[in-house]
Amino acid sequence: MITVFAGIFILITKLPTIPHKFRNLRIEIVDSVTQKPLNNINVYYILETAAPADFLGIPLLDPINFRYIKFGHYKSNINGIVEIKNRLLFLKLYEKVFCERVYINLDIESNNGNYKNPAKNFFFNIIKDKKLIYPNKNYRGAIIYSGIDKNNIKKNVIKEKQYDLIILDGKNLESKDDVIITVEIRRKVAAGLDRGQLN
Repeated sequence: MITVFAGIFILITKLPTIPHKFRNLRIEIVDSVTQKPLNNINVYYILETAAPADFLGIPLLDPINFRYIKFGHYKSNINGIVEIKNRLLFLKLYEKVFCERVYINLDIESNNGNYKNPAKNFFFNIIKDKKLIYPNKNYRGAIIYSGIDKNNIKKNVIKEKQYDLIILDGKNLESKDDVIITVEIRRKVAAGLDRGQLN
């Protein structure tokens, strides 16, 4: 009986077994001047959680453990819309959604790294400062960031400045309702940038 209880306890504290309903995200991508929807825009999505370390199920003040629980790759449809369906997540004990990153019209020069998921390859390569490109050469990029810790906003985002950073209130991570956001991306000619590659 004690062995069974101990096994259940370990499952609850160490494995992602707790269901958590998380809201969906709908992004509408439009031209900043014409307001017309943009089709086939590349979008990467990364969702990260945080939880305190624990000792026998008792949370500790330090360290904090971070975990990437979702990497998604999308393309906007003919109406410029990307639907990111999250619905139900499975979290560990004391674990909470920490931050959400969305990269719009940004990619790396050669996305064929160690992972089958292109969003994983993208994210772990930008941390290594790999050169970025605009998949749609007519527009610059954009990043949407939602996070609990405002000091973490620019950490591991992208060091280059040739993109628009959109910061959402971290409270929206706790929203029960779906979040809808319109992203206006700017033409590179208007921004004075070269075509194709970030400088």
